[in-house]
This record gives sequence, structure tokens and C-alpha cells, in this order.
Amino acid sequence: MPDPPATCGGVNGHCGGTCPHDGQCLVNVISNLCRCFGGTNLACGDSAPVCNGQCPAGMHCGGIDFPTPLGRNCGCVPDGAVACGDATFPTCGGACPDTEKVCRPVSRRAPLAVFGIGCECSAPGACAVGADEPSDLQECGGGADCPADLICETGQDPFATLCAARCVAP
Repeated sequence: MPDPPATCGGVNGHCGGTCPHDGQCLVNVISNLCRCFGGTNLACGDSAPVCNGQCPAGMHCGGIDFPTPLGRNCGCVPDGAVACGDATFPTCGGACPDTEKVCRPVSRRAPLAVFGIGCECSAPGACAVGADEPSDLQECGGGADCPADLICETGQDPFATLCAARCVAP
């Protein structure tokens, strides 16, 4: 039996209705209009932010980073494993599609506020380069590793020219 037609719609950022192929009716933050996202008919990487697309046998689709107002990335991880972006913050410890990456707790800052907090796949390595004090903003490192009980917080300046990082308490 074919999927019913999409009835996705809404006003003022409140969406409702149905979408084909198990998609979800969500607001597009750029247009502020409701539209269908994800779906079991898509490849995993194309099913963001829902992360319910197709993967090879023995794998399932999950988030490789946490949802933010601008979306998230999806990837295939082994069946039975929790994808990093879907793991419990601040413990994290989920699986990453790229076995060279590790799941770490992170915080992303926008110029005037915290943009999001959750688990994300990143390369192993220091969160900040040259950080003498956990509260000092330093140049972003290659990864999101911080001392115990701290998480990596990164952001950009308002002109998007400088990446700044620090290890902070969650």
C-alpha cells in the first residue's frame, strides 16, 4: 500500500500533519515554513535531521551530532549500538560511523548564546590549543577532549573569522 500524501503544514513554527515514508513534519528554520524531513526512502546521510534513512545490512541510521536549530548530520552505525548524537549527554560514548572519530560531549556557542549542547563525533585531540585556564578562550584544537568533568565548548566570533574553544563545566 502506498504512503498517504503529505499533509505537512502549520503556522508560526508549529507544524503538524503526515509525511510519506515515515518522514517528520518540522519547521525549516531558514524559511520558517513546515516541510517533510527524513524518510525511510532516503540514504541515511540524506535523512537529516530525523536520521531514519537506509543503511547497509547490519547497520542503522543515527545522529552523529546533536540536533541544533540548523539541523544535524546522520550516519550509519552498527546495529545494537547507540549513535553518538543520540547518546545520553554528558556521558556520551555512542558509536561514530567513522571509526577514527570518538563520541564526546560538546557545547556550541553562537555569538551571543549557547547554540546547543550534546554528544558529537570528533577527531581525538585537545579541545583548545594553549589553554592555561579552563575559562580562557583559546584557539580551537583538533578534537573535543577535555579534562574529566569538563566538556569542550566552541564557537565563532560574530564575523566568523576566529574559532574559539575552552573546556567548561556542563
